[in-house]
Amino acid sequence: MLDYIWLEDELPILKQIPVEYRSAAILFSPFIQMPEGWEKAKRKNDYEHI
Repeated sequence: MLDYIWLEDELPILKQIPVEYRSAAILFSPFIQMPEGWEKAKRKNDYEHI
């Protein structure tokens, strides 16, 4: 069985994880929809693939 750590969204992540860890990552659901227009805002030119 997995042991989950529930994080508070108002506090820095690294301050909430156990001391033996030095880094952390958040994995989002692959079904999250990005806001409209985000891709154009990130592109440097029209030919760049994101």
